[in-house]
Amino acid sequence: MTIWLITRHPGALNWANQQQLPYDQHCNHLAITQIRAGDLIYGTLPIPLIAAANKRGARYFHLEMNLPETQRGTELTAEQLEQLKAHWVEYRATTINNNDQPEKQAPLLQRDRH
Repeated sequence: MTIWLITRHPGALNWANQQQLPYDQHCNHLAITQIRAGDLIYGTLPIPLIAAANKRGARYFHLEMNLPETQRGTELTAEQLEQLKAHWVEYRATTINNNDQPEKQAPLLQRDRH
């Protein structure tokens, strides 16, 4: 089992270290082929990567906080993450539709145009 910390943000890395997260590997980006059953992944991944990691038997923990609109798109420090009450929340994601098979894709909704 490997504990992964996936972040390209220095503030998040510093915050995780201050929280004494016991990770084995830190990476800026996740290479899904390295993930094995039983691995723990901490970060802020897009849903398709979470689903892929869960499918491989890994657990995913998302760095969550209530981020004000004025701070979106900015680099946050460890201190700011602490003030925003950042914490880890476990998520599981599953792919419902197989986008490789058109007959199984989600239907497109039609809108009346006036």
